Amino acid sequence: MWGGTRIHLTPDYPALINAFATMVESAPEDPKAVQILSFAVTAGSPAAQIQLEYLEPVNEANPPAILKEYLSIPAVMTATLNRTLASDTDMLNAQMPAGHRYSFWAGTFKLDRDFMVWMQALHQRTVGPLPDQGSLTFQAFTVPALSQMSKKGGNALGLDPKDGPLFHCLLYMVWDDASKDAQLNKAALDFMNAAKAEAKIRGVYNRYIYMNYAGPYQNVVPSYGEANLARLKSIAKKYDPSAVFQKLQPGGYKLEGAPYGETI
Repeated sequence: MWGGTRIHLTPDYPALINAFATMVESAPEDPKAVQILSFAVTAGSPAAQIQLEYLEPVNEANPPAILKEYLSIPAVMTATLNRTLASDTDMLNAQMPAGHRYSFWAGTFKLDRDFMVWMQALHQRTVGPLPDQGSLTFQAFTVPALSQMSKKGGNALGLDPKDGPLFHCLLYMVWDDASKDAQLNKAALDFMNAAKAEAKIRGVYNRYIYMNYAGPYQNVVPSYGEANLARLKSIAKKYDPSAVFQKLQPGGYKLEGAPYGETI
């Protein structure tokens, strides 16, 4: 496969967001491309990182059409090459070193360039100046991906191809000073509440919360929709009527209620 990272500065942000949306919209013609677009403020300076993957080797002098818009934006640093999946995974793991304090927050929205621009600006203005080294990251649920997720009896997450394409955000907070816990989690909560409210005004809000990126204050399973939640509850009642697995399993996301109490 081909993959790696490219680093860009603030003037490229509009072009990066447009390239992100174009790649999502082009997925029906070429579903082999993957992207993770992150915006951060580190040492007081904003920068963006795009993590790209393509599920075949790529000649960057003559790349597949779906990569051309990204590769046409000059980067200040590039680290893309043909590599193995193991190499690509090691590179991703190195971006999240152990030993820090972390907070994740997730949200899902209809693909919309203007709303992505609005979110990035809000993050840079309200979260970026705080004493952390986190980021705002965008990924996509493309129509081909949603279709594949639904082809064997429906989608247990409540996602439908006709609702796509969607993008989801990870608000990623990482810091070291425990005395900042409340401040940074409150800032994250305020950001996600503002994004949720603005998305509803624009008609791009989606209730789904991606569990892998959800924070302990987010109530994940009900976001799969009323029908899926009711089905899960009926299965639990049949096979675990005493709720052993709900009560004795520490942590994690239960059928109802966020692990630390729902605040979003």
